[in-house]
Amino acid sequence: MHHQRMCVERDDNDNTNQMRKTQILSSAPTKAHKQSSSFATIDPVYSCTQITPSPDIVSHPSNDVNASENDMSSNSHNSCWLYGEAELECHGLFLLKTKVKEANLNVWYPGLFHTPSNHVQFRCLVQNSSSSWRERLRLRAVGNVTVILDNNEIYRGKASDEEHCIDLTFQKRKDADYNLLHDNHKNDTNNETSSSTLLVDLINEEEEGEPPAMLIQDGYFATTIDNGKWQWRSQKKKKKEENETNDTVVYNDWSTPMPFSKTISGIPPHKVELPSVVLLPEKEVIHPSKQEEEEGSDNGQLFDFGREILGYISFSCSSNNENEESNVNHPPSLYVGESIAEAIAENLPPEEYEQSTELVQPSTDDDENDKWTSKHILAFRYVCIISSSSSTKQQHTIKNVSCHACFHPVQYHGAFSCSDTLLTQIWMHSAYTLRLCMHQHFILDGIKRDRLPWTGDIALSLMVNAYCFKDKDVVMKSLVALCRGTFGGDCGVVDSENRNDLDDINGIVDYSLWWIIAEDLYQLYFSDMGHLTRQWVRIKNAMEILIQRCDDDDENDGMLLVDLDKQWLFIDWADDVQKIVSLQILWWWAQVSGAALADRMKDSDTAKLWRSNANSLAQALYLNAWDDDLGVWRGLLEDNKGNDGTMKISRHANVLAIISGFTKSSGTTLSTTGIKTMLLRKDIPPVGTPYMKAFECMALCRLGETKESICNIRSYWGGMLEKGATTFWEAYNHDEKDDEAYAFYGRPFGKSLCHAWGSGPAMLLPSTLLGIRPTADGWKEFTVACDLAGLESVCASVPTPYGNICVEIDGNKVNIHVPGGTTLDYCQRRWIGPMTISQLDD
Repeated sequence: MHHQRMCVERDDNDNTNQMRKTQILSSAPTKAHKQSSSFATIDPVYSCTQITPSPDIVSHPSNDVNASENDMSSNSHNSCWLYGEAELECHGLFLLKTKVKEANLNVWYPGLFHTPSNHVQFRCLVQNSSSSWRERLRLRAVGNVTVILDNNEIYRGKASDEEHCIDLTFQKRKDADYNLLHDNHKNDTNNETSSSTLLVDLINEEEEGEPPAMLIQDGYFATTIDNGKWQWRSQKKKKKEENETNDTVVYNDWSTPMPFSKTISGIPPHKVELPSVVLLPEKEVIHPSKQEEEEGSDNGQLFDFGREILGYISFSCSSNNENEESNVNHPPSLYVGESIAEAIAENLPPEEYEQSTELVQPSTDDDENDKWTSKHILAFRYVCIISSSSSTKQQHTIKNVSCHACFHPVQYHGAFSCSDTLLTQIWMHSAYTLRLCMHQHFILDGIKRDRLPWTGDIALSLMVNAYCFKDKDVVMKSLVALCRGTFGGDCGVVDSENRNDLDDINGIVDYSLWWIIAEDLYQLYFSDMGHLTRQWVRIKNAMEILIQRCDDDDENDGMLLVDLDKQWLFIDWADDVQKIVSLQILWWWAQVSGAALADRMKDSDTAKLWRSNANSLAQALYLNAWDDDLGVWRGLLEDNKGNDGTMKISRHANVLAIISGFTKSSGTTLSTTGIKTMLLRKDIPPVGTPYMKAFECMALCRLGETKESICNIRSYWGGMLEKGATTFWEAYNHDEKDDEAYAFYGRPFGKSLCHAWGSGPAMLLPSTLLGIRPTADGWKEFTVACDLAGLESVCASVPTPYGNICVEIDGNKVNIHVPGGTTLDYCQRRWIGPMTISQLDD
């Protein structure tokens, strides 16, 4: 007979003490952290106890709900920089695009993108005080400054890094009428308290795309994270009509500005660069062709940094001959690669090099400057430096090779380990993959290329982020910057002059859908109603534009129409993908996600409409794409047909139908047995990328095939490790041999070997083996459902705003820590934290 014993330890009931305890626990290494520490060395700045490297920001109250009252009160009046909504994020994307262009990366980046306004205004409405007081306004700003009080200019100053100081004096008058001595303006004619308007006008004339911003350190007008005194609007030139002689100026509506923390260095937040650490090569590698070349030739020196990194390479190169001409006339040559093959490929046509390895010499007071550094940031593991001059073949000495490696500041809140060390290693390398792809406000697709954010990558990566780092800002900023140009700029106004009805985020039809889905997932994993409130107008714009593209034919009711001659429909990098049916299932998912967002906004009419549209689409898809005999989804419309003339089975559509919940919600009772059988078949064309492979593993788990899902993770991501990967790739095919594994886009090294969408296992392993998943926004409620797939032990730590969820299973012993403020659904019971559940199966 099977016996199960449970012991429940309820943690300290004192709320203050419990919050303190939770904060300490969430910063302390858990069992999962300790057991996976041997693999954590892949990240040279790994830390599970603090954010590393140290960020250049002045800390503000924690986003966690468990921040103590003392912490909150001590920071509540900290001043912040104010920017227009999304202006900092869009400037960051503008800089990324500029740097990609300057570095000559082999990148195509379609889509519409918002450029921040160079002319903005901030205003503060002031109720004049009943007592006399003076204030000296200490203002820091980006741009030329004009300060206006009740329509009268009282200060004008040029752009400066220094503070602008303006004296303001309020004084009570005997008749209860108030004025500003600078102004003599009377507003109160009815013996009621008067008000004044202080307006700060900023114009940036220096740098294209740089957003004007301001900071007031203290006093009544202080720009703080929690005060609502200030409003913001942008001012843009309107194209002049034929009968007009000058451009006219139009203003957008006033809106709430966005606060950003001050920096320790004192620079405005939009100018902050990623911190860097100096790394040295782990070893020098014998060049593969050294023994084949004649004596005296120079194929260069090859260095291995031991892992994929992103940074600037530096080294010294001095001649062994005192009569040798200067380095300036005969500079060394630098080659880098994510693989050895790429690093030693020195004779490629220029168009096949993936990165610019141009060298520059830093300014120095030395008479002989032998120091070199890469002009552009580079993604690599291996470095090859050829030092001989092309004219004399004179050998040089290479020394002091190093890299200023750039890292997004994070803390490894999450951890995973198990009795299968390969799976533990895969988790750690997955987390490191995503960590490298978090860069300058955004989640990038890859660090070699494209080095830019794409929405499909973010939909998967945000879930990985939630299980590893709990870094909501990098997700939020990515979602904000990507949508502005397509679905609404300032105040949600769509730029109708510069867009057409077929424009999509990233120029890809399905990425517009993934953006809506990602907004819903962001709320589930991070719970950020302030963000949703700001984005809501753009989400509605997106849905309205997409609905207008739909087919209103009775048979295809609600299907999203796509013009394949004019629009890019992606789905996956794979041959023989049934894209149209996959798109329709994504469209259903986007509408259901939109309805869930509308529920959060308490917009019941919109939620009802979008759910109704989704139901109509589900019925149309069932009639047109469901195979009753096999119990699977097939292609439709323009999708590919088999030799027998019937529509082919779509692996992608069936995967998406499971993970989205579509098959369960399509208006009929559909068995998933056929889908399970199909996903296990080898004759159905496979997915093409780790992006879709992660979703396939998720679908297998949802279908009860946990063991098969884990086997897929072992063989697919483990296969990359067997090929020497330290981070996970853009695409993988185990049949590709040797150097052909690195080819993509028709280029020998076009494949990115550190790609954000390759990081899926960091989310899959704890959610598949332990069933740790949020069921209410921000992990307010979550599940644990263990299926170890034959493993002896598994433990994981998953971060939440309330503290870490810790699950430890070793043989027949189970321990689960439930953070205070959360509710666990486990063993058909609900467990309200804070508590620790210990279970023993006899």
